[in-house]
Order: sequence, then structure tokens, then C-alpha cells
Amino acid sequence: LAPIKKSSAPIRYFLPSALPPLHLSDEEKKELTQTREPLVLLFKNKMIPQGLFLALAVALMGKENAPKMFLDSSVQQLRYAIHLDCDDMNGSVVLVDSYDWLELYYTGLPGNHCRKLLQ
Repeated sequence: LAPIKKSSAPIRYFLPSALPPLHLSDEEKKELTQTREPLVLLFKNKMIPQGLFLALAVALMGKENAPKMFLDSSVQQLRYAIHLDCDDMNGSVVLVDSYDWLELYYTGLPGNHCRKLLQ
């Protein structure tokens, strides 16, 4: 559960587990991977701990320090693919749950953003 912060509106909350249980389509995935490689998070046992993907999305939205991320309301959010705006880095981040690993795509201009994202 993460608050959706907008200065003029009452506080609303984002509950990622209530999103439609859908993955990115093959076409959407191909579009993301044409121009960039993802930052991939793997685990030794090749299984993502249950709840980690959704907890990661909520944690990124709740960060008080940079880079600050916000829910991208222009894109349909899916339970296994969440788009977050990141004004501090002039782009957005797409989190993708691929069952065996997590993928993190940065959609802005190239730069040294991996370290910022890992923090």
C-alpha cells in the first residue's frame, strides 16, 4: 500500500496486489527491449520471494530521498508490470516480474542511473 501523492487532490492509495493479474504482451516486451537492456535481479534458488515484486514497487514510491518515483497514470498498470515516473532522472522505470527474476527498465536518456536505482 502506497499513497498516491498529488498536491491538489485528497490522498489516495495504490494497492498493487489489486491490479489486473496480467503480464506485458510480447509486443510491449519487445518494444522495451529494442533500445535497452534491463537491470536483472536474480536469486540463487531461481525463485523470487513471494511478495517481493509488489513490495519493491511500493518501497520505490515511498522513498523520501532521490530518485523519487510516482505512479505513471498515463499507462495501464498491471500486477506483473508497473510503470513509475522518475522526474529526478527525467524518465520512467518499468518493473517487470518475469517469475524467475525481476527486470527493471529505465526509459529515459542513457546515463549512469543504475547506481541510483539500486540505492
